Parts: sequence; structure tokens; C-alpha cells
Amino acid sequence: MAAAKKTSTANLAAAGGTLTFDVDVEGMDEITVIGDLGPTATAAGDITIAIQPYLSDYMDGAQQSGSGTNSGYVSDPALADAGLDLVQTTIYPGVAAYLAGGHARIMIRVDLKGFGKVRIVLTNHNATTALPARIDYFGE
Repeated sequence: MAAAKKTSTANLAAAGGTLTFDVDVEGMDEITVIGDLGPTATAAGDITIAIQPYLSDYMDGAQQSGSGTNSGYVSDPALADAGLDLVQTTIYPGVAAYLAGGHARIMIRVDLKGFGKVRIVLTNHNATTALPARIDYFGE
């Protein structure tokens, strides 16, 4: 299967604010997410990324037949209370946050097996500045 790539547009994330991005991940085994916040970030910790799965992506056949729709997706899926576990191996150590040239950057990789949709949340922890934020993801 070919890798899918999606790049978000740069958006301002106010101090303490978030940038969210919903992603259809059906058929993907893993996703790598790269977040960037800058150009005036002051610490690697100015940025965090969370990936929350939608728990009610699918209905079982009995629910589907009574719903009047042939779609397997519910109209109002619920987000999980917690994010997905990081894939941590020798090759993919999990999380790497750093500060370079006024940009706080982070990269994480998570296992998606069993999920159809996730929400990526970038949070700006810089206390004083609204900064352009960007999310890129690569799935396979």
C-alpha cells in the first residue's frame, strides 16, 4: 500500500490554543505526525501533539440495518478520552521535540489498527504569542 501524505495549511494557534485536524485513517496501520510552531517559539515544550481516536466510527450490522443508511459510520462519533499509544521501537523511538531557529517541532508515530478516524490536536503552550502552526501527517 502506498503511503498517504497530507499537509495542513498554516494557521494561527493562540497562546494556549489548539489546531485540530480530523483524519480518515481506515486501512492505515500507522501514522506519523509532524507539528511545527514558530517562528518565535522559545522552548521545545511550546508544542505538543495528541492523537485521539473516534471510538464509534463503525456500527455493527444489526445497528446498520435499523438505521436507514448503508454507511458504516455513525453521524456523531465520540472522541476517546485518551490519546493513542506511541509506537516505540529502536527505529521509531516515539516522540522527539526540539527547538531550532525559533520553531518548536515534534514528531510522533502511532498505531492505528482498528480505527477509522482520528483527531490530531496541536497545542501551543507558548504563554505570550499566537504563532503559525502546521501539522503534516504520513500514513501507511
